[in-house]
Amino acid sequence: MCRALAKGNATVFALSQTQEHLDSLKKEFPTITTLTVNLSNWDETRSAVESVLPIDGLVNNAGIAMHNSFLEVTPEEIDQ
Repeated sequence: MCRALAKGNATVFALSQTQEHLDSLKKEFPTITTLTVNLSNWDETRSAVESVLPIDGLVNNAGIAMHNSFLEVTPEEIDQ
């Protein structure tokens, strides 16, 4: 998504906890601003997002892998 937006000349801020992924993205698209942040940490994420305000649009594409059956997912896992 970041690549497509950057190709369309959007101002893009990419957040991830994986520095090497951000470095690769930045190398391919130098106009993208990257921020390393642990997205599971609300305070750290809020601080990072506030540092780049204002934002006109948001693509929330963070995810984790759960290995339970869908019918056995706990409320805590859904929150995670």
